[in-house]
Amino acid sequence: MKTLYVSLISLSLLVLSNQVGFSNSVSIPDLSIPYDGMTLKWLYQFKAVVPAVSEERVDEETWLAVYTRGSVENFFEVREVFPDEEYNFEVDGSTGVITTGKNKGKFVSHWIPTDVSVGKSFDFAGFDTNATVISKNAEVYLPKISGGVTINAFELQSYMIFEEENDTHVVKDFFDKNTGVRVKTRTEYDTVLAGYFAKIYIEITLTESGVDNDDDGLTDYEELFATLTNPIKSDSDGDLWKDSADMMPNNFLLPNGLIIALVVIISISGIIAYKFLQRRKALTKTESVSQMPQEVE
Repeated sequence: MKTLYVSLISLSLLVLSNQVGFSNSVSIPDLSIPYDGMTLKWLYQFKAVVPAVSEERVDEETWLAVYTRGSVENFFEVREVFPDEEYNFEVDGSTGVITTGKNKGKFVSHWIPTDVSVGKSFDFAGFDTNATVISKNAEVYLPKISGGVTINAFELQSYMIFEEENDTHVVKDFFDKNTGVRVKTRTEYDTVLAGYFAKIYIEITLTESGVDNDDDGLTDYEELFATLTNPIKSDSDGDLWKDSADMMPNNFLLPNGLIIALVVIISISGIIAYKFLQRRKALTKTESVSQMPQEVE
């Protein structure tokens, strides 16, 4: 009986520590990225600092990209929404290459394939130069409504040349290694504004869109970058618990395995207690019989 207890407790500990052969995340790279209903939202921030006059100017905009599955398999209709303009085009979901419109043949700038190598170049729509992968081990902090998360990312670098200003800007883009989604873009350069030296900072950061395609209580943003669950499957590990209610949404054994282990332990404890009480009752009865006065013949 002691061995059974030890085995059950050990199983519970192994499940909790996730050492029973189950991965701590679903295979997000196998998920079709982009997927029908994927909504990406970025906060664009332009910050100009002019030290000579102690002036600082910050402009912010929200950019949006929405993917809708097209009539042809693995092709998507994409709608890009900016404050003063909107673009619609089609993209090949297997390659990330735009198939219609003026940018036909170029890569969509929102995401890249995850099987890239250092040195690979992308000719993104909207840019006049190629972005090249320079690292596969960059770390990026992404804000969430509650707290934040640090993810591993590909780092791409490109150069924007402005001949009229005789200037070159170094642009660094970061794409999540799991999904290939662009999560951040950074640009810094020096320039002259109204006759004063100015330092320019441009940052485009992926932010929470609030979209929850599978209605499991977790937004797509949280599932893709925080819990690493499937944003179009409400029960990612298939254990009949919604991702938001599951203590470990990527581990099939939890919470069901833990519940079963506890039920078994409680049941065995109940059986042991019952047998103990029965035995004690029998012993008490035996003692009572032995203490009864013997009849004299």
